This record gives sequence, structure tokens and C-alpha cells, in this order.
Amino acid sequence: MNKFFQHWQQWFTAYSRPVRYIRHALIWLIIWILSSETAHFGVQDKPSIDLAVTVLIALSTLLYFYVLGYFVFPVFLYRFRPVWLVSWLILTYWFSYLLNRLVFIELQPYSLSATSYLSKIAHMVQAAGPLGCFTSIKVALWNYVLGLYMVTLLLVMKSARDIISNRNRSIRLEGDRLRLERDKLALEGSHLTLELDFLKMQISPHFLFNTLNTIYARVVDADEQAANQVLRLAELMRYNLYEANADRIGLELELNYINDYLQLEQARHAQWISVTLEADDRVEQYQIAPLLLNTFVENAFKHGVRAGNFSYVLITARMDGDTLEFTVQNTLQPETRASGRKSGGVGLVNVRKRLDLLYPNRYALTTGPVKDQYVVTLRLQLEPLAVPTR
Repeated sequence: MNKFFQHWQQWFTAYSRPVRYIRHALIWLIIWILSSETAHFGVQDKPSIDLAVTVLIALSTLLYFYVLGYFVFPVFLYRFRPVWLVSWLILTYWFSYLLNRLVFIELQPYSLSATSYLSKIAHMVQAAGPLGCFTSIKVALWNYVLGLYMVTLLLVMKSARDIISNRNRSIRLEGDRLRLERDKLALEGSHLTLELDFLKMQISPHFLFNTLNTIYARVVDADEQAANQVLRLAELMRYNLYEANADRIGLELELNYINDYLQLEQARHAQWISVTLEADDRVEQYQIAPLLLNTFVENAFKHGVRAGNFSYVLITARMDGDTLEFTVQNTLQPETRASGRKSGGVGLVNVRKRLDLLYPNRYALTTGPVKDQYVVTLRLQLEPLAVPTR
């Protein structure tokens, strides 16, 4: 049964506009038939007179139905504005009387006889005057039966349908609100879980960071070079723990982080590598997203350095106005050159995604082999370093 209603709802949604047109066409047809029957059995005059009364009833019924059902009721009834609603209903009733009175008076000379139904009604409304619908019960009933009884039936059915539709819409909106609230609570719960997991994960890095400081204090007198390596490793960890969580960091700090990384790699590969980092003085005036540049440097060592083969890594960072030009050049190893494989892989893909999110339409990145070296060039428009306010 539920599947049947789901299919019915899907079909009705897909064909809602044609269905609406068909519904209105049926309403017009029913109104015309009822108007014709009312004129034929009520007036019983010449065919032309009956046709004129039929047109009067049908057109006025459609007019009142659309004005009241699609304007007055939505604006004043469903929003509960009783004064305006009553005013509109009174004006509509009066306008209906004036229109019916005018038509019957104008048609009276063409009636079958002076004693016909149309002639009697014409004399009655002419004697009652323009306000007869408010001063005579008989005139008021005639006016309602002639021009408003069908409108009343149609408006009752439409109002009931509108109320049910609004109620269903309110139920759906409330259901959507509850689902959004439930999803929000679930996200908040997930966020709290992630925060707890993050705090748990911080225990190990903090322990390792403190241990490195202890090792540095013990070996600094015995082996200064080893102590400096430990110190640089501690600085890398400090940057990852305390600085990299910010949205932006000073470009100079980011380059210092890269320099510490280079020194560790230099010590690890010793005589097999030459490492150079060149940066102009203007880098200290700008800020950048943290850990954005180091992937290029890590790739240079991962794909460009092999034990037993002399290699080099050259890094330059220069400012052209507010645009950083960051270049990483490294040796292109023979096996990489022979296979034609591209360096970078997932790391470069992730960096591009970060650049698209953080610097949309503000960067240009080129990567690829140039003769016997692999070159990465990033041009990135940066913001000036924020000056702290006192």
C-alpha cells in the first residue's frame, strides 16, 4: 500500500501542471452546465434570454471563484484578517447584486411577456434600488441563489483542499526541521568525538616532543651535531603541534620550517646531496596557509634523491608584488627519466585541492621535467601579514 501511494505521489508530482489544467477545465465545464440548467428551468424565457442569463451566471461564478479563492482567501482568510475578509465578501456580494440587477433590467424589454419570471424579477430589483440586497430579504436570497450558490460550493471545496495541503506541508516542514535537528545533533556528537580523539592523539606527540628536548639536553655536550638534529626535529614537531592549526601563518615561519626539514635531510644523506634554500627579505611581510609548500619539498627528496647518486635540491622563494613565486628544482633520476613517470602523485593532488579551496583563482602551479631536472613552480597571491593591534 505504501508503494502504491509513493508511486501515486511521484506521478502526481511529475504531472501536476497538466492535472491542474484538467481540473480547472472540468470546473469550467461543470459551471457552464449548472448555469445553463439554472437559466433554463429558472428563467424559462426565449432561448436568447436563457443564453444571456447562462453567460451571466457562468462568467460571474468564475470571476468570484478566482478572485476569492486565489486572492482574498489566501491573503485574508488563511492569515486570519477578519475585517478585510468580511469587507471583501460584502463588496463581492454587492457587486454581484448590481451586476445581476443591471442585466435583468436591461433584458426585461426583450422578455416573452410582462408576467414572465425575468420581468417580475426586473421590476422587483428596480423597485428595491441599488441597495436592495441589504434592505430586502427576498432580493438578498434571489441574488445569492442566482449568482453565488455555486461559488460557495466551489470555495468550500477549495478551502478544505487548501487547509489539508497546508497542514500536510506544515507536517513535512516540521519533519524536515526535526531531521535537520537530528542531523545537527549527530554532527555535533561526531565533532565532540573527533575532538576527544584529537586530544588523545596529542598525548603521543607531546610525549615525543618532550622526550626530544630531554635527549637534546643530554647529548648537546657530547655531540653538538646530533643535538642540533634533535633540536631541528623538535622544532618541526613544535610547528606541527602549535602553529599549523591556524588558518594563516607567517610566510617566514613556513620557510623556517622548510629550512629545518632541509637540514635534517642534508644530514641524513650527507655527501650525496646539495641542498639550497634562497628567499628574499620581503617574505616576512606576508602570510600563507600552513604546511602548503612542504609537500613540494618532500617530493623533491622522495623522487629526486637516491643513495649513491649525487643529487641536488634547489628551492627559491621570491615576492613579485604580493605574489609568491616558489620554485623547487631537483635532480631527475635516471629511472624516472627512462620510465617517464610523473613525480608527486597523491601529494600533489591534495595540494591542488587545498589551493582550490584556500586560494581559488589566485594561483598557478606547473610541474614537470625540464631537461635533466624536475621543476615545480607555484605562483600564489598572498595576503599581507596582519599587524597585531594594541
